[in-house]
Order: sequence, then structure tokens, then C-alpha cells
Amino acid sequence: MNVMKKTYPLLLFVCVGLLFACQSSPEGKKVDARAAEPVVKTKVASPDNFTVDSQSSSVLWEGAKPGKNHKGTVRIKGGELQTKDGELLGGSFEIDMATIANIDIEVESMRKKLEGHLKSADFFDVAKFPTASFEITKIDKVAGKPEGRAGATHNVTGNFTMKGVTKSITFGTRILIAGGMLKAKSERFTIDRTDWNVRYGSGKFFDNLKDQAIDDEIGLTISLKGKTAGK
Repeated sequence: MNVMKKTYPLLLFVCVGLLFACQSSPEGKKVDARAAEPVVKTKVASPDNFTVDSQSSSVLWEGAKPGKNHKGTVRIKGGELQTKDGELLGGSFEIDMATIANIDIEVESMRKKLEGHLKSADFFDVAKFPTASFEITKIDKVAGKPEGRAGATHNVTGNFTMKGVTKSITFGTRILIAGGMLKAKSERFTIDRTDWNVRYGSGKFFDNLKDQAIDDEIGLTISLKGKTAGK
């Protein structure tokens, strides 16, 4: 009986540890990567062109391994979005992969180590592929009016290119256009990094990784701000 009493705390500790390990995947709706789609340019008279502001636009990312999650940012290099009568028609933007940064590790040496590893050939191979890009192929309005500012107004489909691989993805986005300014913020979503040949630490391609395995899912939130000429 005493042995069993001593065993229960140990089992509880193990179960809690496993629970936290299993719950480390990034949050967000998983989106499927599909074959790239053709970009159809919508022909309209005198569209409004918005230049993406690189200083106020960024991508928030989240990665995970058992028991550990890390978050960071990547800057938007630039881009252009086309609208007409207050509706987004299309456009594209580039992501500056050399600006990958971590925002949750306080020790500078450890933070720099992670950032360097993410930029290396193990992960995003920034020296060979300095930019990623997204080009819109389709925009659908979300039925009904979203509650508050967090709700998506549109589902945006586009070709996402990273490490020389292009796949089509769709994610919800709230788009606001007023006063010569455009704001677009995606809902948090996740992609499978291995679809873009980012395979380091993936259990799909390497055996016996155990607690060194890295989650295949990457969480992303895209925030864009654009302005027309003179704003």
C-alpha cells in the first residue's frame, strides 16, 4: 500500500509533463498547402494603389518543440495592393527573411543563437533565399458582419513562396480601407513548414529525435499597413 501511495505522485508528475509536451504546438487554424494557382489580374479603370509600409508591417511567428514555444517577428520588405471602391482586388508583398527575430528569449546570447540557427541552411537558408513572398490570387468576403475588430472580413487566397517553393494557401483576414489608408491583419493560422522544405528536426524525416523533435507547424499572423500616394 505504501508503495502505491509513493507511486501516485510520480505518475502524476509524468502525466503532467507529457500533457505540457503534447500541448506545445502553435495556436491557430491549420491551413492546407495546395498547388500554386495562376494569378489573374483584375482589369479595372483607375484602381487605387496602396504601397505597403515596411516600417509598420510585419509577420508574427511561433514555433514549438516539446515543452518549449518561441515567438518572433519578420519584417515586411515591401509590396503593393490594389483596391477599387473600398474593396481589395489583389496585390503582393515580400518578406525580408534576414530580419527573423526572436522576442521571448531574454538572454541575448541564447536569442542570437536561435536567430542564427533559423537563418542557417538547417531552416530557412537566408543566404540562398533572402526573401519570401505572397501574391494574392483570390479574395472572398466572409458572410455576415464580424463582431469587433478581430473578426475576419475576407478569406484571402494566394501563392506563398519560401525557400524556392510556391504553394497556395487561404487564411481569414480583417481588411479596413479608409482615408487613404489600408490595414489588413490575418487571423492566426499555421502552416506545415515541411511543405516548403524546412525539414530540420521534423519527425517525418528523422528518426529517434525524442525531445529534440521540432513541431512541423509554424504559427503566423500577418499585419500589413498601406498608404496611397500623398498620405
